[in-house]
This record gives sequence, structure tokens and C-alpha cells, in this order.
Amino acid sequence: MNLKLLNFQLPIQNLIIAYPLYSNYLLIAQASRKKRKWTVRNVEKISTENSLEFFTHIKNPKKTAILGILPRKSYFFIRSVYPPGLKKNLINILNYDREENVLLKNDCLYMVSKPLEDETGILAPSLSLKKSDHEKLAQLFNIHFFGKHLMIPDVYLIEAFIKSRHGDLSKGNTWVLQEYNRNSIAAFQSYQSIITESVITRWENSGSLSLLQQKLREASDITYISDATEIPQGFNLKKEISSVDSLSFFREAVTNLLRKQNLTGFEGTIRLNYPKIPKTLYIPIIGLLLVVATGLYAQTLVNRSRDQLNSLIARKNILERKWAPIEKQMQAIEKLEQDKNTLQNTLKQGIPTLQVLEALTKVTPNDTWLNYLVVTQNNTIILRGESSSAVKYVSALSKIPGFKNVTFASPVRKNTRTGKEYFNIRLSVDWNQFIKGFSRETGQK
Repeated sequence: MNLKLLNFQLPIQNLIIAYPLYSNYLLIAQASRKKRKWTVRNVEKISTENSLEFFTHIKNPKKTAILGILPRKSYFFIRSVYPPGLKKNLINILNYDREENVLLKNDCLYMVSKPLEDETGILAPSLSLKKSDHEKLAQLFNIHFFGKHLMIPDVYLIEAFIKSRHGDLSKGNTWVLQEYNRNSIAAFQSYQSIITESVITRWENSGSLSLLQQKLREASDITYISDATEIPQGFNLKKEISSVDSLSFFREAVTNLLRKQNLTGFEGTIRLNYPKIPKTLYIPIIGLLLVVATGLYAQTLVNRSRDQLNSLIARKNILERKWAPIEKQMQAIEKLEQDKNTLQNTLKQGIPTLQVLEALTKVTPNDTWLNYLVVTQNNTIILRGESSSAVKYVSALSKIPGFKNVTFASPVRKNTRTGKEYFNIRLSVDWNQFIKGFSRETGQK
């Protein structure tokens, strides 16, 4: 069975996850899928300069997929809020907004994150990536080495990390802060384990930093991702902030991310795991599989019968080709048999065939020839042929003793090629008178 016809993808088995969190090195994780479970191994940092050498030494790259995690600084995060009544038409509205935005339409790749609905409205985060930045990141990830590739924004990685720490339905005001360097950080706000807001701010930008500090004071949980030994004092939040180094964060987030059934990015979707089937559906699915199996078996029988029918048709065509010459010979034999019977009937009737032919030969001129002569049982002769003058030939036939009522059985037609006339003549014969006249002319008794 062709699985593509069912719009179904098999899960990938080997995956490389690359995350250029910092400009000078990549966070790399290798994962393999065995017995329906992903195992994350070899989580490490690789300098950007050595990334090409690393990717070229991957075993069986065409059987491996590359998952590129895009850092927050490489894409745009747009937070849009819509009234609750627009839920049914939300996708159409988002597509319309995208078409109206010339930048998104022509110069960017675009995707929509999972909408979040509450009593105030529908929050629909959308993300966009410049096509030029996409090409640069594709070169960094060396996607041409691999059988499949996908790029996703790191908000999905942050969401996976939050779910790992707080569960799938964390309703607290959770924040994750991610340090890019000692000058800037990215901040992610989560509600129900979905990123609802994301900003990038610099330490020297007092306006945006003050606004972020105000929001962080209302947070129920704050996690700071950094390889630094101490949390910067610029927050002055007087709140407890937990910290985690980049490799630990990366391993924990990737491990939870690979539990998803599918991952959707800027280029499409890849399947990570088979769909989970509730136990209540086992019996209906088994029944469906039996129906499908029965249908496939029936189709196999139909195909086998069709093949047998085609084989019989082919054999029939071969036999018909071999039978055709024999059939022609049999038709010729039947024609000879008919001619034989006609001749025998003529002889039984006592018709002087040779005398008739000799009499016709005498009166038929050189410009006239016959191609058809029939002597019927009711003493009628039918002649067909061509002549320079069909009328004169009728006159000549009328002079033969015993030939009576010599007339045209059909209108005379002109042969435009030869200039002669087609004729069809019918006449009746008094055989006694014909024989007496023929004997008199030839001197026979």
C-alpha cells in the first residue's frame, strides 16, 4: 500500500538538532528513535567554525533529518488578539492579514503558533522569518547533507522546557529569560505552556528594561538560561530566580520536544511519533483493519481474475489470427461447392450452357466484355459488363433465336475513366427455339 496516497508520513528515525543560541557556537544534540521512544545523546557545544566538519562526518546523512532551532533574534514574534466571536474564521483572518502585509507576503516565511482562548479574546501568536535569513541559516545547518530538514523558532523549544518543568497545563505567569551575551536577553512569557509574549531587550535600554521588570514582578516563576555563574543584578526584582546552563536547558527541552507527534516549521511538517490510539478505539480499529484486509483480498482476487481474462483474450487473439487463413480457405471451398451445385442444377435442367456461351461469343463485339453471367431456373439469363454502346449490344442479343424480352434490368451508367457504358441486361429464353436456331446456324442435327 502506498502510504503517500493516505497522506501519511512514517516517523523519522535519526535526528540532528542544531541551535545557534550564541554567535560563536552551536548547541548540538543527536537523537535516535528505537522501540517507539526517542533517545537523546551527545549533547554538546560545537564552534561555528567546526560545524561543517561535524555535519560532514554524520553517518548516513540521507537517512537522517536536521532540525534547526532558530534563536529569537533571527525571527519576528507578532502578538495578535482577536474577539472571541472570530474563532471559526480565525485562519482566514490570519491569512488575510498576511496577504495585506507586503513584507510578510513577499520577503518572509510565515507561520502561526497555537491560538490561546480565554474570556477576553483569542491570542494568536504569529512568527515570520526573512527569506534572506532563512538562506543564511540553511547554509549554517548544511541542510543539503540531510534527507529531510525543518526549521522551527525556539519558542517551541522554550515551550517544551516549560512543559518539562511545570506540566502541559501550567496556568501560572511563567517567564523564561535567555541570555545572548552580556548586553542583551530574550524574554518569553508563557500561559498554559504556550508562549504568549516574547521580547528582546538590551541592558542599556532603560525604557524596555523597565517595562520588562514591571512584568517580571508579576511573574509566578522565572527561569534564567545562561552559562554565567551569577545572575545579572540589573533586574532588581527581589524575587527568586532559578538558573540553568544552556546545555542542561537544551537537553531537557529537546527530550520533551521529541515527545510531540509532529513538528511544524517554516518549511512544512515532519512526523516524530506515531499517533497515540485510545484503548476505546482498539476494537473499531481492528474491525476496520479486518474490513481493509478483506477488501485487499477481494481486490487481489479481482486482479487475478482480470489477469486470467487478459490471458484468455490474448490467446483468443492468437487463435483468431491463426484461424483467419483457414476460414478464407473454407469460404473458397464453400464457393466452389455452390458453383458445383449451380452447375449440376443447370445440367439437370438440360440447359445447353456451351451453346449459350458460343452464341454469346459470336454476337459480342470486341468493344464489349462480360463480367457476370447467370442462367436462372426460370429460363432467365442476366448479363453484366461494359460496352461502347449498350443499346447496340441489346439489339445484337435480340437477334439470337430464342432470346426474348431483352431489356435493361437497371439504368445504363457511364464509366468516366474508360468512356464505356456499364450495363445490366435481363432476357428470357425459349430453349427449344434456341436449340433449333443454333443447330440450323451451325449445321448440327
